[in-house]
Amino acid sequence: MRLIWSPKALFRAAEIVDFIAAERPQAALEWIDGLQERVESLAELPQQGRAVPEWYELSVRELIYSGHRIIYEVAAEYVRILTIRHQRQRLGAPDFDEDSF
Repeated sequence: MRLIWSPKALFRAAEIVDFIAAERPQAALEWIDGLQERVESLAELPQQGRAVPEWYELSVRELIYSGHRIIYEVAAEYVRILTIRHQRQRLGAPDFDEDSF
């Protein structure tokens, strides 16, 4: 299955890496490598995450990775990474605006 990253998800991943790298550059590299590995697992097992509790759409799911929620959408031929949020943050409408895809 094909993996697609939304611009918003890429932006949020870069923000997190920059935040970590400010104090621990090596940890930032390890974090991004782990994130990529976790996301790549979705190509084989797209349903492994749970449905996002704030949304009533079973195709929008999430995985937890290192204190962050990887929010993604499962379609017939692809998995789209929509956004990444800290696990304590709830999702709001701006996370899913059409311009971010």
